[in-house]
Amino acid sequence: MKTGKDVDKCLDVATKIAGKYGHSYISTEHMLLAIIRDKEFSRLLHKFGVQLLEMRNDLESHIVNHYSKYTNGKPVKTQGLERVFNRALTSVLFSGREQVHIIDIFISIMAENNSHS
Repeated sequence: MKTGKDVDKCLDVATKIAGKYGHSYISTEHMLLAIIRDKEFSRLLHKFGVQLLEMRNDLESHIVNHYSKYTNGKPVKTQGLERVFNRALTSVLFSGREQVHIIDIFISIMAENNSHS
């Protein structure tokens, strides 16, 4: 089982976002912000009536105001984000597919209970 290039790209963007704000961890909020920055996926969300600008502003505000600065090193995934990836992988595996895509990660993020995302 592997992740698609779209997921890898979003995870890289989420890592850069976390690094930009000086965070030790990549959270579901960092990942969701990276996902809505993806042009193709954001078009899909827009078609469903998602207010992308408001969503982006809310996520950035939450990230800036609720996460502390890190010590040193590259940010790593939180347990919550690891759970999101594991849930998405399991879902894809049981559906008979071989690759995880952004939509799978997005759906998994939406299933998180204790997350601002």
